[in-house]
Amino acid sequence: MKKIITLFSFICMCGLSAWAQADEAVQLFIANGGFFESTMPTDYVTIGTFKEGNYTVFDTIQNQSVQDALVKDNFLYIASEDSIVKYDADTYERVATTDFGGDESFGSVHSIRIGGEYLFATKWYGENNQFLKVYNANTLELVQSTVEGIDSVPGGMAVNPAGFLYISQKNEEGIEVVEVMDLNTLSITETLNIENESGSIKSLFYQDGLLYGINYTNSMLLKFDLETEETTSFDLSDLALEGFGSGFSSHARLVKNKIYMLANSGVATFDLETNEIEQLGSITTDETVVALEVDTVNLNYFINTTDYFSSGICHPFTGENDAAPSFNIGVSAEAMAMHYKSTISSTEHNIASNTNVELYPNPVENNLIIASDEIIQSIEIFDLSGKRIYQKINLNTTKFDCNLGSFNADVYLVKIQTKDKQNIVQKIVKQ
Repeated sequence: MKKIITLFSFICMCGLSAWAQADEAVQLFIANGGFFESTMPTDYVTIGTFKEGNYTVFDTIQNQSVQDALVKDNFLYIASEDSIVKYDADTYERVATTDFGGDESFGSVHSIRIGGEYLFATKWYGENNQFLKVYNANTLELVQSTVEGIDSVPGGMAVNPAGFLYISQKNEEGIEVVEVMDLNTLSITETLNIENESGSIKSLFYQDGLLYGINYTNSMLLKFDLETEETTSFDLSDLALEGFGSGFSSHARLVKNKIYMLANSGVATFDLETNEIEQLGSITTDETVVALEVDTVNLNYFINTTDYFSSGICHPFTGENDAAPSFNIGVSAEAMAMHYKSTISSTEHNIASNTNVELYPNPVENNLIIASDEIIQSIEIFDLSGKRIYQKINLNTTKFDCNLGSFNADVYLVKIQTKDKQNIVQKIVKQ
């Protein structure tokens, strides 16, 4: 089944430079769970894309709920009950599928993450002890059906580009901990006591040596310093956090030093530098707010609502928090993922600049040195699909050491921004 729904173009609302800049092409994938039926279902999971003002459904999965969605290296991954499906993000063709359960008793996948060459899938419900499965991210072939040390239903997952996966879970005493997995050995190497005494962390993020976890039960944000092993708690009780539904992975996003959260029938942010909370756009609706996605380039954001049985609506907002025209989507659209075809302007490669920047060694095996005669404010590294895979901000230095040991052998683009806002892009080769 294929449906096309046309709306007043979001481009007109945001302006061409805000939504379809010459150097960036963006589309939003939306996964709809459909309305649940206890008897023989007549409505199934649909996968659609919002692009250039149009919402189009391009595939159907024979399930009744969707749990997670992510885009990596120009591929879309959908987690839906006992299935994980991989699509080409340009052609929308299925390129791989896998049976997550294997039998009815195992139940459903809850969330998925990609680290290195692997896709990790956590269990939502079921009767056996396969709480975390490991797949080859390219083929979706099963690599490991269990991980020793993951002994209960996991909460959140977060990937450290240095080669680690963090998984939150309850230990035998019922206390929330975070397990550290080495992506080279696929084994748990350390257990972190994050001092989360009650409730569960459902959204987990990593950035610059810090872990951030959202406890929806107690309305708390926890910050764990991996070097000092100290935990700092922040009270979010002034926010009515949205934690209902299967897709907890789509309830919060970490974007440019801010955590975006579904709260107060809209979106709120927590600034990781100032610890300040800001309420952004909100919706007046009788429906349930179920999913959030943020355009990390332009800071537009999208909120999905549903009544779970007859309707679903996507509510776009601009980076200035102005509401754009909403549009109809499928029922129970609990997962979204943004696709960035290109995040580097071709003109940036030829920016006239008096700044002298050196990157060495190139080709590089482990550590890349970036040196400049001007103060370096930020560094970003992109793969050739345009996906940002590394970011350091607020550096205020003229020399920086980037550890690329965990990167796959490939060609990458390095974007350096100086304190006076000059952008320099150079190509490197990782061996």
